[in-house]
Amino acid sequence: MTFNWGIAIYQIVFLGLIALFFIGLYRFVNRMVQHTRNTKATLQRLEEKVDRLLNHNERL
Repeated sequence: MTFNWGIAIYQIVFLGLIALFFIGLYRFVNRMVQHTRNTKATLQRLEEKVDRLLNHNERL
């Protein structure tokens, strides 16, 4: 049985691509979660501003 450099390099490249895929998937999910948190916080701030405006107009 002889050592085949072509197959060895192919396996290393293939494992590297699989690792890059999972790293990219993790970063994508992490970014989506962060975006959802930011969007939720922004919506809460807007809701508070609208509530203040509506309450101010009711007092007038």
